[in-house]
Amino acid sequence: MGRTGYSGGTLELEGLTRNQLVARCEALELDPDGSVDELRERLEEEYATRLARAWGRELPISPKAGVELCRAIRGRTVAQALTFLEDVQAGTQAVRYKRYNKKVAHKRGTGPARFPQKAAAAIAKVVREAHANADASLRGGTGVDEEDVVIAVAACHRGRATKSYRPRARGRSTPYFRETASIEIILEALEEEL
Repeated sequence: MGRTGYSGGTLELEGLTRNQLVARCEALELDPDGSVDELRERLEEEYATRLARAWGRELPISPKAGVELCRAIRGRTVAQALTFLEDVQAGTQAVRYKRYNKKVAHKRGTGPARFPQKAAAAIAKVVREAHANADASLRGGTGVDEEDVVIAVAACHRGRATKSYRPRARGRSTPYFRETASIEIILEALEEEL
């Protein structure tokens, strides 16, 4: 059901107002003067040299596990994130749950935590694809090392729920919904590596 890959383009700049575009230009130390089209063009050029993105759409994972894993890998380098996700899959590293954790068992040194192995495998695949996109697009296609790019955005969005049925006694069935989640990973090249 789930599909992963590159979503095309850099970042959506079409719906942003002039003030939002100016704020992004100032954050990237670009010239904030000019028309909206000029600002958008300037930002697209800058994003093309600094950012790479990959999406995993409607993956068969829990949105709750996806949100907690994305929170855990945000801000890490690709190498650190992949090591962390492999440890979660192996059951040696727990992921701390910060929301809706009332009945989540505590793990030593972590607090309320779980081992979302299925979600970790799906997110690791999307991170690898984002790194492959970074290899192809950043620095003119010369490639980047896993230590040279950091996960700037790791977001999980609730996907469509598909209706299924669970067989019950006496020939009856009970409907239930299978949850899906979409994962967005945006990598940014480190400043000194540009």
